[in-house]
Amino acid sequence: MTDESRAALLDSILKFGTQLGVPVLVLLCLLYMAREAGVAVYSTAIVPLVKAHAEFLDSTQATLKEIGTAQRQQAETMEEIVTGQRALAESLRLKNGGE
Repeated sequence: MTDESRAALLDSILKFGTQLGVPVLVLLCLLYMAREAGVAVYSTAIVPLVKAHAEFLDSTQATLKEIGTAQRQQAETMEEIVTGQRALAESLRLKNGGE
């Protein structure tokens, strides 16, 4: 930007400010700064936070699948144990004369 274009931009801003008034110009400046702050916070905090949360949810989902598989295996093993205990109890009862 050349000095002439900067001067023209400043002159335009000043003309705009005199037409609308100082409070409106200050409000516009505050809104612009708030917008810039929002963009900065979004790119430096929100995007990484959402990405990390999505990764956390993915790992949690995988962990829950593994836990479900382990619980199914435990249930099958427990069913086999119960079946074996019932068979053992039945054979002992028959051995003792069916009491």
